[in-house]
Formats: sequence, C-alpha cells, structure tokens
Amino acid sequence: MPTATPSIPIENRVADLLAQMTLEEKLAQLGSCWIYELANEGEAARLLQHGIGQITRIGGASNLTPAESAAAANRIQKFLLEETPLGIPGMVHEECCAGYMARDATVFPQIIGLASTWQPELATQMAGVANPPLPSSIRQSSAGWPGALPGSLWSCSRIKIPCCPCQKP
Repeated sequence: MPTATPSIPIENRVADLLAQMTLEEKLAQLGSCWIYELANEGEAARLLQHGIGQITRIGGASNLTPAESAAAANRIQKFLLEETPLGIPGMVHEECCAGYMARDATVFPQIIGLASTWQPELATQMAGVANPPLPSSIRQSSAGWPGALPGSLWSCSRIKIPCCPCQKP
C-alpha cells in the first residue's frame, strides 16, 4: 500500500489515501470526540468505527492523572490503528494554557498574569517546569507560551502546525 511507504512522496501518499477513503471516513476525520464520550467501550467503538480527526481533553475532561491519560490515549490510538479500515491515528488535543490541565498535574497562573509581574524569567521557568508532566501521547495543545511542547512553534503541536496566521513556519 503506497500510503504506508515513507519513500513515496507525500503528495502521492495523500492522493492514495484519499482515493481509498469512503465518504464516512473523510467526514470522520473532520470530527472529534471528548474523552468522556469514549468511556463506554461499545459507544467508543461506534463513534470511532470510521476513524476520528481529534480526541479532546483526555486529561482535562476526566479524572485521569497524566500517566493514566497517556495510557488512555494509547488505547484509543491502538483501536484506531488496528480496528478501523485505514488505521489512521487521531490527533490528541489537550489544554495547556497554564500547564497541563489534568488531575495531579502542575498548573500555573496564565501567561497574562505572569506578564503583569514584569519578570519574563518567571514565564521561562514556568515553561520549563510545565513541560515534563505533559504526556507524550498529546500531539496538540492550546498553550500560552512559546515552546510549550518540545519542538513546537508557538502554542501549537509536536507536528509543527502554526496556530496563528502571524507565525511563520
């Protein structure tokens, strides 16, 4: 299958994937599910049967710890990879405006509050402390400071998609 062959140019792989996708699968890639919608295994299978574009707030909309959030994200991704026809993984999104917004995670004042202290080094320290607790399963975050995720551009993601039109890749 050309879609899974990294040596084939991305444009060809995308065209191949789109040609294989049904209308239901294409529409599913435009949608999202909150983690609480996936709590029931039967309902999760129904909601994810054609794939999904995004899984929202695994930590922030549940009582899961960061480690439990990562395990839940891995279970969801395993289902998407192994139980859907094309095996397209979902984008896992989490809020990180002031740290990872989940049970037992480190949360700080929002960046606007830190700005009012006139001590920019506090924001740098905060970003350094907030990075480690974020589960590696999170691929997109709404963070309020540059570099909130390793390898990110601004408040974006590990896949390096600019979130703001003013940001340059």
